[in-house]
Amino acid sequence: MKKVLLSLSMLLMLTACNNTGKSGGDSLAEEEVDIEEFNPHSFLMTQDKLSDKIDFDMDLSDMTYQELRLLKNYVYATKGVWFMEAEVNSFFSTKCDWYYDRCNAYAEQHDWEPLTDISKVKLSDEEQAFIVKIDALTVEMEKRREIKRDDL
Repeated sequence: MKKVLLSLSMLLMLTACNNTGKSGGDSLAEEEVDIEEFNPHSFLMTQDKLSDKIDFDMDLSDMTYQELRLLKNYVYATKGVWFMEAEVNSFFSTKCDWYYDRCNAYAEQHDWEPLTDISKVKLSDEEQAFIVKIDALTVEMEKRREIKRDDL
């Protein structure tokens, strides 16, 4: 009973947080960059449920900024990170059957404190390289946006 009450109170506390909160201050801010629509052929959109296994060799060249943002957070979601941004949390809660269980398992092992700071996540070398690759692509997209805006 205590576990259920603590889980519910944790869920209520986190959903009551401001939607503009960041996961460890390192998630990509929507308001900073024009976000294109999702590619309708992206696996992030076409699959009803996402596996907890990520293909680190996938082609990222056709992904939009928003898709790259979610893909980066996908790595952290597999580690049990509870995202404070409602849209990101909702995406993983809906698309990943394993997401809530991983977040809950972490919180249970840490006095019911959810993992919200991505800097506390231990990544493998492969995961870290994948995130660096995503970050480089998003920086390039941000630069192109600045160039377009300056040309106006």
